[in-house]
Amino acid sequence: MQKTLLTLAIVAISVVTFAQKHNIVNASIALRNENFVEAKQYIDEAYNNESTSNEAKMWNYRSKIYLEIAKLHKELDSEAIFKATEAHLKCMQKDKKGRVIVRKWTAEEDVLSGLVNCGYLLWNNGLKSHNLKDYDSALLHYKTLLGLIPYDNEDQLKRQNITKETIIYESFRSSKSNNNITQSKKFLQELINLNFNHSSIYVEMSNIYMNEGNSDKALEYLSLGREMFEMDQALVNAEINLYIQLGRTSELIGKLGEALELDPENDLLLFNRGTIYDQQGDFTNAEADYKASL
Repeated sequence: MQKTLLTLAIVAISVVTFAQKHNIVNASIALRNENFVEAKQYIDEAYNNESTSNEAKMWNYRSKIYLEIAKLHKELDSEAIFKATEAHLKCMQKDKKGRVIVRKWTAEEDVLSGLVNCGYLLWNNGLKSHNLKDYDSALLHYKTLLGLIPYDNEDQLKRQNITKETIIYESFRSSKSNNNITQSKKFLQELINLNFNHSSIYVEMSNIYMNEGNSDKALEYLSLGREMFEMDQALVNAEINLYIQLGRTSELIGKLGEALELDPENDLLLFNRGTIYDQQGDFTNAEADYKASL
């Protein structure tokens, strides 16, 4: 009796497993026929069943189905791009011989091409979400996109100016618009550590610290920015304006004077000191420095 029950149980499990594997086949047929409603239904059933939820073949077709849905049929699933990205990353997993697990159905370069397409969609959707003031959605798209950068081996994303740095910068913009100061500082510091070629990040960080009442930190970041972008007039103006706001223009004039003693023909230093004199109403010294800077 027990042997009979065990046999029946094995048969039942086999039938269920076969049915779930058949769902993957049905999903592939529906994909080929461009019937994305059925393709989604079948691949979701395979994804949600333990017997097929992590099969390479399931990930192979799930990646293709959800990428098509993300591109052309977003009404079927608003989360399609995230599911497509997850599936493509799963497809990139390697076997013991270092080959992608979906090699029987899809070449590695084609999986990478799909990942790049996911990257384009994530970037564009992130920008759209930001413009629609859905900043949490924008940040989720950017966070997901960051995970694809290591796979941009042929610089396809980079050629569209989609890089680690630009993604973090857009993440900062969304965090700032979302009034998330802690997150904004985190992204700005990451950009500074990466030597991001944009002087505004130092001004932004300075403004945050000034709003927090930390004038020393505010000045410190402007000074760091000036070291990176010596000729950047926006940084110069921000530093001058902050010293004026703090009532410390004499200190700044003194620093510029010390620097000029070491480099008396530095046109930029002369011009900057002239600007401060000008804003103080000391037109005689301002004129002298302006003339000397020419």
